[in-house]
Amino acid sequence: MVRILEEGVGGIASLVSPSALARRSGAVSIDTAYRLLGRPDDVLARIAGTGVDPNFRSEVLGWRTTDEISAEAIGEYAAPDAPMDPTAAIRQLLVAGLADPAFPLSRIMRAVAITASPAWAGRVIVADEHRAVAQEVRDAARREWEHTREHLRWLVQESLAAVGRRPIEGYTIDKIVVILHTIAEGALDRLVLHPEAVSVDEFVEAILIFMLALTEDGAMADPRLPDDPEALAAFTRVVAAADAAWAAGVDLDDLHAVAERVGVSFETVVLMFPRLADLADSVLRTRIVAAGIEGGTPDTTAALLRGTLRRLAGAADAIPAVVERVRTGAGSLSVLHELQVVAAGLAADAAVEDGTAARVAEQAIATACLGTDHWATTEVLLDLLIASPSDRASG
Repeated sequence: MVRILEEGVGGIASLVSPSALARRSGAVSIDTAYRLLGRPDDVLARIAGTGVDPNFRSEVLGWRTTDEISAEAIGEYAAPDAPMDPTAAIRQLLVAGLADPAFPLSRIMRAVAITASPAWAGRVIVADEHRAVAQEVRDAARREWEHTREHLRWLVQESLAAVGRRPIEGYTIDKIVVILHTIAEGALDRLVLHPEAVSVDEFVEAILIFMLALTEDGAMADPRLPDDPEALAAFTRVVAAADAAWAAGVDLDDLHAVAERVGVSFETVVLMFPRLADLADSVLRTRIVAAGIEGGTPDTTAALLRGTLRRLAGAADAIPAVVERVRTGAGSLSVLHELQVVAAGLAADAAVEDGTAARVAEQAIATACLGTDHWATTEVLLDLLIASPSDRASG
């Protein structure tokens, strides 16, 4: 046991030594292999770096790029013939992990580098001669996490936006992503070792339960949010009451009516929302972009935008007066303006002609504001803006 803990890195390095690889390939001499590849530790460090490259792919291994796996999950999430369902995307990512060679390789690499971590408090540590390469392997695993977080952040954002929730105090989107990803990794281990114990669907449900436990009702992507916890609670209460009133068909035509309905002073309401259009914008934000729309890669941002516009169309059906107030009165601070900027940015990535992107983006947002009856037209406009992952790859 001591030998494994001390020499695990060296043992793995011996499997990929230039001499071992030369014999396996039968194509080059051992001398040539050493001249090209260097020492066994050098080869292991190179493999660790290649394995965490999000653009690495191998037909022989069945190794797909991170974009390909993420795009497949997005396809499950944003299927054109079904409602947006983050649960389907989470399930797809778990199922994909069970066939992804990066899953066992990353486990092996991390395991042999554990005893080189400064956080490791065990008595037995990695042998001195392997410490440098163990550190390189560990650093590669940390880079892998950064890539993974970028591709998972959109899913957490979208899931929270779908239910109008934000992280509770002390938590951020990124911290929630870390926790949920840790649960998902443990789920993969358990599904491989004890597939009869818990099903994929039960793990998906558990992930969603944890997500809800770490969040609360309300938006986090709102420029009007106060920093003071007491003021934030009042802000959330006003937005929720206004949403309920507008959804019930109550005509909240001025801020005095809002203050009376919520049971707070008029002065408090005015400090948070100088105009009724500001309150309408905060209500709409909670419904469609509770956790923001910064997806990272073009693929994930496109998925977030599509889901957001679908919720916008639903809001136009449910609270048309709110959408109209935001469209005509909220100005450059409005969530609709922010969505136009995001859409136009995606159009630039997709190489839409200069001068066209902003107009098509504006039209896509405006059409979504007309409701779900016009969703087919909205999707056509989105397709003009956003190149598909395969289009982007072939381009």
